[in-house]
Amino acid sequence: GPSRPLQRVQSDHGQLDVMLVDEVTGEPVGRPYFSVMVCVATRMVVAWEVSLASPNEQTVLALLRQAMTGLSGGAQEQKLINNGAGVTDRQTDSPNAPPRRLAHGQIEMLLFDRAKEFDSAAVQAACADLDIVAMFCPAYRPDSKGHVERFIGTVNRSFISSLPGTTYGSPKERRGYDAQGNATLTISELRTVLGRWIDTVYALTPHDGLKGVTPGNAWQQFAASHCLDSLHSDEAVSRACRPRERRHIGKSGIKLFGNQRYASAELEALRCHFGLHCEVTVRFDPLDLGRVWVIHPETRLELAVPNVDPTYARELTLREHELLRKCQRASNHHAKNAAQLSSNREAVRREVEKAQADRTMRRRKAAAIARDAGRRARPSPPTSEGTSVQDGVPAVLGVFRVRPRKDLPGFVLGGKTRLGVAIPLTNADPSNGASHEE
Repeated sequence: GPSRPLQRVQSDHGQLDVMLVDEVTGEPVGRPYFSVMVCVATRMVVAWEVSLASPNEQTVLALLRQAMTGLSGGAQEQKLINNGAGVTDRQTDSPNAPPRRLAHGQIEMLLFDRAKEFDSAAVQAACADLDIVAMFCPAYRPDSKGHVERFIGTVNRSFISSLPGTTYGSPKERRGYDAQGNATLTISELRTVLGRWIDTVYALTPHDGLKGVTPGNAWQQFAASHCLDSLHSDEAVSRACRPRERRHIGKSGIKLFGNQRYASAELEALRCHFGLHCEVTVRFDPLDLGRVWVIHPETRLELAVPNVDPTYARELTLREHELLRKCQRASNHHAKNAAQLSSNREAVRREVEKAQADRTMRRRKAAAIARDAGRRARPSPPTSEGTSVQDGVPAVLGVFRVRPRKDLPGFVLGGKTRLGVAIPLTNADPSNGASHEE
């Protein structure tokens, strides 16, 4: 096996056994996907992402950036500030620099299966640019990445099964429990509590595969004798992890994302030099569609090309842009000019802000309905007692009883009534004999 951190990292996806509700309407929206990278030598989580959308190549690139820099690689609303013990590197380059996760650095080998999001040109190119050896699991050998698969199982058994709206993984375990009726967590709330659990419970709990050492201590012990710093700057990592597309340079520039155009005098000069049908590689930032980067076919240097409508595209995320286009199609309304489209964008943002302001009351009502339904159907499964926000962390879990299960470490042992079982999640005592499986 690997003898040092990041010598071998495994990556995989899986669905979490919990029903979530919509941020605005409070209606059930289904189970989220969990994408993760795990260091085999220390069992530390070096990158993770939760999304309602199926994983794609952008998900993998975001994980790769997060693992190499210690900074979040997802959309802005997915960024977490991890203040748990042993998870934040305080040695930042600047007092104003964002906190970095402790477990990050130069990955030597990345192991995954042949799912299309892993076996993509963009992911393979990013690994090559960052000096990472990308390896695929042998066919018909699911045990080749058993560490990351077992970790996803641990997350579901040890944490997700204690949340309101849990599906328990199977109908037999649910025993008639109404997961949709008891669902109260939104995607952003799940990201927050899951991040806390990973950093302050899992990382600090003795691991059987490490002979009783916690993943956090294993990482720190190895880090004392090994240089784990990335061989590349944060900027270089971000550049390598940008999604890319192949496009022809037309007379009006380059068209992307359905209706966005990018043009400049330098791009026109490139078209004139290589001809009308010149095809180039274009990199973009999903968090800012204000500009893209065109790779010169000969020199391989990047040329920044702005959006022809900077008012609309500046700091516009790809998700926001897709939402705006979807709204336009649904209403069969087409903006006549850039000003009208920008106005639509601002209207969408105002609606989101208004919905966020009204969310607290709607969540309380939804939680009350879920509690009542849970008491009638089954007294023992977890139900929420309402939600609130304290110290920036939504207290999504109230007082409820957890079904006795000996395989759940820390806060769920014994099946007793617990207060705030998921938040702050520092009540788990690693000395209580609970430990993670291999």
